[in-house]
Amino acid sequence: MAIRLLSGETIDGDASFSGRVIIGDDAITTDKPGLVVGDTTNGGQITIRGLSPTLFFDKTGANNPKILTDGGLLEIKSGTLDSEGSVLMSLTGGVGNATFAGNITIGGGHAFANDGNGDLEISSGSSDNMIIISNGTLSIRTGGNNERLGFNSAGTATFSGQIIASDSIKFTGNVSTPTGNTIYRPANNELA
Repeated sequence: MAIRLLSGETIDGDASFSGRVIIGDDAITTDKPGLVVGDTTNGGQITIRGLSPTLFFDKTGANNPKILTDGGLLEIKSGTLDSEGSVLMSLTGGVGNATFAGNITIGGGHAFANDGNGDLEISSGSSDNMIIISNGTLSIRTGGNNERLGFNSAGTATFSGQIIASDSIKFTGNVSTPTGNTIYRPANNELA
């Protein structure tokens, strides 16, 4: 039995459907979903209202829930249907790049943040260390992808510019005689 509701008519109570439910225009895909909210003029919209609205993906077995974007950008915004507000997060279709309007906080108080002056700030939680792990070389680059400081897998550091220290530079290891442009640790452990 088919059910057709005219404008302004409602169903009072529970309703069960054994077939597809189409509100407005039907889907144009070959695979037809069980529920379609189609409005090719204004755009299809769904509202889940009351207390803490929840969208739950009840998967079965080892399958994974999916959100399909038809190759477009996925945006999460701060507003309502009447006023969408600003973009809080966006995911780029195709390549998967993520853009966040605010800071990214990781467990333990660690964060990737804007320092308030438009600069990137990477910070660790209170009393925590910061560890960078690289299986190859580690490179710090500035000024158009130019390497300024590099570390190889053996721990050797290479500087491309000057080394400026507000205090003395201390050395460890054996005392050696300088040769060529190499500076070795002097006997007092310091290079004043």
